[in-house]
Order: sequence, then structure tokens, then C-alpha cells
Amino acid sequence: MNRFQNLDVDQALRLIVEGTAAETGTSFYAALVKTLATTLNTTGAWVTEYLGDSERLRALAFWLNDQWISDYEYDLEGTPCQVVIKDGKLFHVENDVTQLFPNDPDLAAFNAVSYVGVPLHNEDGSVLGHLAILDSRPMPADPRIVSFVRIFAVRAAAEHRRLRAEAETRDREEKLNRLIGCAMDPIVELHQDLYITVANKSATDLFNIPQEELLGQSFKDRLTPKGLSIFLNLLKQLNNLENSPQQVWIPTGLGLIGNDHHTFPGEATVSRSTSQRRHFYTLILRNMNERQEAERQLRELTEQTEYLK
Repeated sequence: MNRFQNLDVDQALRLIVEGTAAETGTSFYAALVKTLATTLNTTGAWVTEYLGDSERLRALAFWLNDQWISDYEYDLEGTPCQVVIKDGKLFHVENDVTQLFPNDPDLAAFNAVSYVGVPLHNEDGSVLGHLAILDSRPMPADPRIVSFVRIFAVRAAAEHRRLRAEAETRDREEKLNRLIGCAMDPIVELHQDLYITVANKSATDLFNIPQEELLGQSFKDRLTPKGLSIFLNLLKQLNNLENSPQQVWIPTGLGLIGNDHHTFPGEATVSRSTSQRRHFYTLILRNMNERQEAERQLRELTEQTEYLK
């Protein structure tokens, strides 16, 4: 007898959707496997990430016998999951799964009798992991159950791709922040309305203003009237000319204002970028007084060296 023949498909689908709709990330995986196992009345369900370098699977969420299984990671070899991952398609064992896969000790430990798993595909067709259900009773090949698993595997794969993209974005941002933060030259980023969105330590030292105060300020307030006029004219050229350069150097005349209204001459390299239809400007600044002082010291050292020779 098919134990799922009296399953109210609409109600089951509604319960699973409602149980996962408000969740994202790891909370979504947890809600998915718990709701899936509870609604279908199976022993357990889990969703994994495929670790291709080590040929292992790591559970992102695992619900078994009404409790969570934490830190579950296992070798792919000799498991029914290997068929799912390597063949990249749904694999169903209606009965006697432990006899079919005797080298998988966890199946016996979980008292598993039946199994169904479906891969999570990346956009390029590669396998990211899988969604699986196991039960301590036979699980007939009911097309409705297969449809449930396929539907929510697609949703789990989409969430998996989103989390990977977020992680990659965070990694790039952290690397960029480290690079900017360690730069010796002062670097600031300006929104198209010219308020400061990024300032590295060298920039805060240049203006002698704490970073929390500098961020959000209008860069106009950091320029003398003459410097502001030069800067605005430059931005107008960058924005209005069809084939305008993406990077321009301001060699002299950029009057800068530090803390306590202290003014000093500066030079800058200005580059423009666009994100979400907004312009951003990145400035690499230099204090001309410091540069001139460094050049003076260099000349003195050169002269002393020549004298000693």
C-alpha cells in the first residue's frame, strides 16, 4: 500500500511553503528540512554542500528523529548521495537502502530503509550539494513526493547560489578594504552628491579628522573656494563629455582644508565609476607641502653625498 496515497498535496505544499517563506540563509535550510520531514512524516531530511576537493558532503541543516544533527560531514564514497552528486540527478531507493550501500555505516545507525535525494545545481550545471530524505520505512515511488523534493531542491539551490555570491562579495570587499586601509596615500570615495563614503587612515591623517566624523561630510567643505572651483570644473568635464577620461590628474591648485581650518596645497588623481546608475569618484590625494619637504630633504642629502664624495 502506498503510504502517501492519502496525502493532501495542496495542504502539504502550503505547509512547506509557509514554513520556509520568511527564512533565508541557514535559517531557510533548517526550516526546509524540518518542515519537509515533518509534513511528509519521514525520519529525516538534510541539505548539504558538496566539497569537491575532499569528496565530502557537509550538512547545512540536518533534521533526524525530531532533533538536529550538528556538524555532520561525511565521505561521499559508498553512499547513496554519491549517485546523486556524481550523476547529477534524482536517486530513489524505495527499500533496503542499507543492503544496497553496505559501506555507508550511517545508514544503519540512522535505521534507514528508504532514501530519495536530488542535486542542487549551479547555473553552469555543476552540482553544489543535494537535498535528501530518508525514512525508517519503505518510501514508494510516489510522483508527488518526487515533485516536492524537486521543487524545494530548486529553491535550496537558489539560496545556495545567493549565499555563495554574498560570501564572494564580502571577501572582495574585505580584500579591497585591507588594500585601501594599508595604502600610504590618502584615498577617499565620493558619492555623486560629493559626500564622503570611504576614507582610509591616511586620509583621516591628512585632514586630521577622525574617520567617523569625516565619513558623510561633504567634500566641498574640505576644499578652499579656488580648489572647489577647480574640482567642480573637472567633474563637469568627466560627466558631460561623451568620451571623457575615466581618470584625471590635478597637479596643482587643489586647496585642501584640514582640521581647525588649516589649509594646504594638494594634488589628486580622480577616477570615476558607476554603480546602480550613480556616479562615484575615487580620489588619491597628496599633501604638496609634504612632497616639497621630502624633495628638499632629498636635495640636501644628495648635496651632502656629493660633498662627501
